[in-house]
Amino acid sequence: MDAQAYATAIGVSKREALRRLRLQAKIGELELQLLQNEPEIFGGLYIQNIPTYRVVVLFTKNGEEVIKNYIVGSSVQDVIEVKPARVPLKTLEAEQNRIIALTKRLGQVVHTGRNVADNVVELYVGNLAEFNADLTGVSENISPNVRIIQANVQLRNVADLYGGFRLDTALGFCTSGFSVKKSSTGKRGIATAGHCTDPIRYSGKQLNFGGEVHTGAYDVAWYKTTGFTILNRISTGGSIRSITSTRIRSQQSVGAYVCKYGISSGYACGQVVDNVWDGVNVRTNYLVDGGDSGGPNFVGNDAWGTTISELFINNQEVGMVYSPVDNLNGLLGVQVLIQ
Repeated sequence: MDAQAYATAIGVSKREALRRLRLQAKIGELELQLLQNEPEIFGGLYIQNIPTYRVVVLFTKNGEEVIKNYIVGSSVQDVIEVKPARVPLKTLEAEQNRIIALTKRLGQVVHTGRNVADNVVELYVGNLAEFNADLTGVSENISPNVRIIQANVQLRNVADLYGGFRLDTALGFCTSGFSVKKSSTGKRGIATAGHCTDPIRYSGKQLNFGGEVHTGAYDVAWYKTTGFTILNRISTGGSIRSITSTRIRSQQSVGAYVCKYGISSGYACGQVVDNVWDGVNVRTNYLVDGGDSGGPNFVGNDAWGTTISELFINNQEVGMVYSPVDNLNGLLGVQVLIQ
């Protein structure tokens, strides 16, 4: 199903689509290895799906030599292309964190992301003149590694038992995400978005609140269940699939193909645009709708994240934002069920 969607969107055979989707796991592993082992020179990587399929890896120096240590004899060797980067990814991460802290201090509501291909942090501000005026009072400069974009950015919450089912909330309905269990107790439940308002009901039965974090860029929650059998599955409308593994944000490469399901807008696939949106989330180029909040984002049998919101820039809907699965464990102490 995901392979057919990719094949149709990109214009390749289903066989080629399957090959590329299978490579994404190895690409994610490569990205994590480079982050851990080459922090001083690794500038990031992204997947180029068209016009030719390439995995572009950026280094500040010695890239052609360094990459050989990681790809010779591997399944990704023939699709790697090395390009130069001005600064390593660790520098961009520090710049992004500094910008987030600075704008909070200024009381500015902004959004940040990272453009891996251009090797810059992107800062979206609604009113550039007002932002610059506020900057003059704090004696701080914006780094040349930060690109300021004046744009009206809106994250509209799409809130109005396993994953992919309708959850009725106090203010409308959401979509159930992945089945989870509490790390400390083994208690099972379901994940969704933090802005999906308690009480939440499934099939008329109220679920027990397990915990939420809905502050800043974070937007996750989970609910304990009684009387339901919680399975490691998700519904995608026309089919059911098992969830047997997870992919953390640092392994969700820019350009990677990923799919989602929501009660309102159904099944769709697209690409990761930014894997550090607002520092902790993932932005994609496919669309969601009211009621899709909390729903699963996935590739094959891998859990990637739970839907947070639609994304509008200058009043045009350009995609969506989801919370990566590692936020569930890091913030709520729950793990996605994979067996």
